[in-house]
Amino acid sequence: MHIIKIQNEKGFTLIELVVVIVILAILSAIAIPKFTDLKKDAEVAALHGLAAAIKDGSNLIYAKSVIQGVENEGESTVIIDSAGTTVYVFMGYPSPLWENSFENAFDIDASVGEGWVQEIDPATEWLYTLDVMGINFFRQGYYWDSECYLTYQNVTWDDDEFTNNVTIETSGC
Repeated sequence: MHIIKIQNEKGFTLIELVVVIVILAILSAIAIPKFTDLKKDAEVAALHGLAAAIKDGSNLIYAKSVIQGVENEGESTVIIDSAGTTVYVFMGYPSPLWENSFENAFDIDASVGEGWVQEIDPATEWLYTLDVMGINFFRQGYYWDSECYLTYQNVTWDDDEFTNNVTIETSGC
């Protein structure tokens, strides 16, 4: 006589597997949109980082202008290091120019952007353009009209003193 032993099979039922798949699908539907917006967050953070660097650097150059006694002069130059590097300033703050101003004062990896050209030197992180309002920085891959840029304007009179003016436009990032 043969004795048949029935063993308990261990495993998941089809219903349990379907429930797990549905739960994973719901979680991914919630998480994926959050992660797809990270590029915009990164672009905005890069602009804010550049703005902070320009504001802090401008304040240091203003301090050098005070030490050298040119903080109340319209257009002047300031020596910023022991090698004799000069920066054009207006009322003690860096002039919104690239050559002999931002190029010497800040460590910004930038190349000139011209008109609608999107990418001049792909090795640089930033493009800059000059206009009557000031100097504008935008990331490689963005057009000037993309509304994802930083503008440094000449100093403005605010609360009885001159201050540097850095604005950021992020609606197109």
